[in-house]
Amino acid sequence: GNKLLEDISLQAKPGRLVAILASSSQQAHALAEMLLGFGSPTSGRMLGDQTLTSDVQSESIHQRCHWIAADGPLISGTILENLTTTGVHHAMDEVSTALQLAQAYNGVFDLPDNMGTLISPADDRLKSDLAFRLGIAR
Repeated sequence: GNKLLEDISLQAKPGRLVAILASSSQQAHALAEMLLGFGSPTSGRMLGDQTLTSDVQSESIHQRCHWIAADGPLISGTILENLTTTGVHHAMDEVSTALQLAQAYNGVFDLPDNMGTLISPADDRLKSDLAFRLGIAR
């Protein structure tokens, strides 16, 4: 019965990475879910490009916005498999560029088998922010 969010105002520019920080992970998760169209405010309104988000197809939002939790998410497999989960073929230079833009390139190539290193969701060999950066690169 307690409110998770109250008096929220957010402006984000298209094509930018937006971090959501909150005093609890439940608050950050609740805001992310609302932004992705999985909920609606009990009062006030949510707009995207001056349009009520309730009037936008949820598939359209899901194609343009992604939630990356602080711990990934990771799948069991190689680093390369974690980066190419969309089923779309990516050239290695595209994967390398994504890793560089996410500032994960050095972290991956410090691992024993580089992009062939096997990892899992509970992998404790990854540096604290590498799982997050792999999610950004994906």
